[in-house]
Amino acid sequence: MVDKDKTIRQYLENVRQLKRLPFITDDEMRLLFSEEIAGMMEELSHYDLETRFCGDCQKRCCLVAKCELYDTRFQMCPIYELRPVVCRMHYCHLFQAEKGAMVEEISDVFFACLMAAEAAGIPHARLFDSPPIARCAPGFIVEAEKVLQRMKNGEITTEEASGLILTQARVYRS
Repeated sequence: MVDKDKTIRQYLENVRQLKRLPFITDDEMRLLFSEEIAGMMEELSHYDLETRFCGDCQKRCCLVAKCELYDTRFQMCPIYELRPVVCRMHYCHLFQAEKGAMVEEISDVFFACLMAAEAAGIPHARLFDSPPIARCAPGFIVEAEKVLQRMKNGEITTEEASGLILTQARVYRS
């Protein structure tokens, strides 16, 4: 069981350090949400690799969240290493049978942190509620959409498009 109060305190102490949201790294996630939460997310990630829930579902969660980077031709999210917090902390109903308690705990901590940040007057914490990404990084999305169009037109491969989009996300963060 995660110490929710400790995690919220850690989140509030560190959230202002993040400048280029919604993109976030694994290390920044640990900084924000504690080693406990990071460990639980790693366990869920390993479970997903075993079950292939996410890999086999055609990224429907991305579609429902209205992620502008969603395209079934991608093997995985083109910004996977920098994906937004909500994408990292979302686990669909398929995880419930085996990992339901863990999924609920992660979700509870995430929303408790957002509510605490809101109460503390930390407005940029709202950027964690992304996708859609354009709300937080409109310039990035303009450039990413150009790459997606080139991919759809057959001018570049999905691998090239994925690499270009990831590079754009890295540039956006710098």
